[in-house]
Amino acid sequence: MTPLHLTINDKILQAIPGQTILQVAQQNGIDIPTLCAYKDLPPFGGCRICVVEVDRLRGFPTACTTPAEEGMVVRTETPALQSLRLETLNMLLSEHPLSCLVCEERNNCNLCMETIRKGGVTTGCGSCPKDQQCELQTLSHRLGVEDIRLPVKYRFYPVEKSDPFYDRDYNLCILCGRCVQVCEKLHFFSTLTFVERGPRTMVGTGLGKSHVDAGCSFCGACVERCPTGALAEKTRKWEGIPDREVETTCPYCAAGCSVQLHVRRGVVIGSRPGNDISVNGGNLCVHGRFGISEMVNHPTRLQKPWQLLEGRKFQCSWEEAIDLAAEKLSACQPNQVVMQVSASLPSEDIYLAQKFADQVLHIPTLFDKNANPPSGFQRLASQAATFDQLRAADCILAVGLDTRYSAAWLEYELKQCKQKGAILISINNGEQPLEQFANLFLHDSKGRANTVISRLVEVIKNEGDGTSSLDQAAEALRTSQRPFILVGSEYQGEPQIIDQIAQLAEVLKAGVICLPLQGNFYGALLIGALTNKMDQSSLPAVLYCIGDDPGLPAEFTILQNAFAPEQIKVDLGLPSAVFSERDGTFYNGELRQRSLVKAVEPPGMALPDWQILTAIARRMGSAGFEFHSTAEIREELEAAYPVEFWKQSAGSSIIVRQSGTKYDPVYLGVPLSSLVAGLRTLLPSNSAEERE
Repeated sequence: MTPLHLTINDKILQAIPGQTILQVAQQNGIDIPTLCAYKDLPPFGGCRICVVEVDRLRGFPTACTTPAEEGMVVRTETPALQSLRLETLNMLLSEHPLSCLVCEERNNCNLCMETIRKGGVTTGCGSCPKDQQCELQTLSHRLGVEDIRLPVKYRFYPVEKSDPFYDRDYNLCILCGRCVQVCEKLHFFSTLTFVERGPRTMVGTGLGKSHVDAGCSFCGACVERCPTGALAEKTRKWEGIPDREVETTCPYCAAGCSVQLHVRRGVVIGSRPGNDISVNGGNLCVHGRFGISEMVNHPTRLQKPWQLLEGRKFQCSWEEAIDLAAEKLSACQPNQVVMQVSASLPSEDIYLAQKFADQVLHIPTLFDKNANPPSGFQRLASQAATFDQLRAADCILAVGLDTRYSAAWLEYELKQCKQKGAILISINNGEQPLEQFANLFLHDSKGRANTVISRLVEVIKNEGDGTSSLDQAAEALRTSQRPFILVGSEYQGEPQIIDQIAQLAEVLKAGVICLPLQGNFYGALLIGALTNKMDQSSLPAVLYCIGDDPGLPAEFTILQNAFAPEQIKVDLGLPSAVFSERDGTFYNGELRQRSLVKAVEPPGMALPDWQILTAIARRMGSAGFEFHSTAEIREELEAAYPVEFWKQSAGSSIIVRQSGTKYDPVYLGVPLSSLVAGLRTLLPSNSAEERE
């Protein structure tokens, strides 16, 4: 594509055909003020703040909607432009609370007022949750707003607080259209729209519904892009500006999304999509977007060790807690103790727990009540692809995938694929939003997935008559050049369905990504440590539970977790750190290693799980637990499991090349099929025949 040249403020600049004047200016460090334009949104031209002068063009065109042309001469800071922008801003402010913007004492007020003044109604910047973070406030200072010459009108809209994650105060809305644009053009929803007309125009939902009733997935994209305080997140409404931002990995499911934690004064106050867009494409589901700060700062977090004496909890020191745990565990024979470990823990903790079980307690496996890895997962794991390949697929089969909340960002990806011409097929229970926009829906009642997938494989092999939806789906998959299968958590514990999905993937030579609910399900599989099969014929003397609610009754229960269940008796509580308070690694559905990065210190006396495990092991007199960091544990883990999967560096991708018309997965130049034998030695199986 031949570049073109234009002049902006006497500078000759190069541009790509199709770029707007605003885009060219921004990439060359020239600041043209705007309120409606945003980096990933299509041009809107709503605020008219970005007006410029262009030779041979009448009037003052908006830079965000005017394409750059060869030889164009542009000026952005003439007196006429500054006067016009100020007048436009005056009109915007005439319907916006502005007392602080024009107050002569505002600088003194900012110096004297140490707290944000909350109010039922926003009357100025000091009572607005977006104070010091508002683009309108910044622009007013830049353009030198000192007074408003127009009549001021307050809209008197009620503040809408009925939705669960953010409040809406449309008295602060400037009708920039960003929220409507991102909802409709990028996420393909129509939850938000412009309602009414003329001077009564405002943003809202159709028929005045709540966001829940309007089908909102609460991805938070509208809140992130709002330039004023019109949309404000409930949990961080008054937390202010973060001191720093830390990039880490969301642990809520096996997607391993990149997430950016916002930290202020040593506390996580919020989260945003991270900069690594290779997984979640710059989006988050409701858990990652709104749930993280609530979880890590929840008032019920365990902060001190405690023990149960005569039915009452008494706090104790770490030394006392470690002594008691070591005493109880040392008194048990191997058949008297069960160690329960969650598959949502980092790989380092799962490995260390397995080593503890093997070398200290002399028990063969770790228990996880939610772990049920059918043998078919071995075959699916050998065909693991990447989210980048999902974006390039021309036919996508989603099986048991719920995109309403837990994987809502995938709706955006799937709708983008449909925009490019991909066919989307869903096999589900009929109650998921995916069915609303799928091309073909094959599962109309719960319990038929097994039959549907089996029939689909049969028709793909033998061809059908093309009359039914299943025949059409089979034809679409069979003729696809880049087929892809997304497996959700709905059928995770059903071996027959998993085996059939694995068979279908092999027939199609399709890329596959499985998304269990456990954040490190694949890491647990690769270590081969977990089982949900446990002999419950006798009550264990001690249950040592890490990262989960106890799944078995026991005479003495040790709970190592960030939270304690209310209805389950726990004899010894050991407070542990959560993902934002420690380092570590996960393996996501792509078999890609994802990194945890410590952002804040644990609350109270809480410690990372690996530190608690090593302390108990040393107290019980066991050698080999002299670790001082997760890096040391990871080094031993990789030496103990010398499989190629463990040699990938944090954040690196599994490389997949295309051979002919189907996927031929390759990692670091080695076909994954040649690594399956090594993988199977790590995966748990139920019989010698399966291991063969």
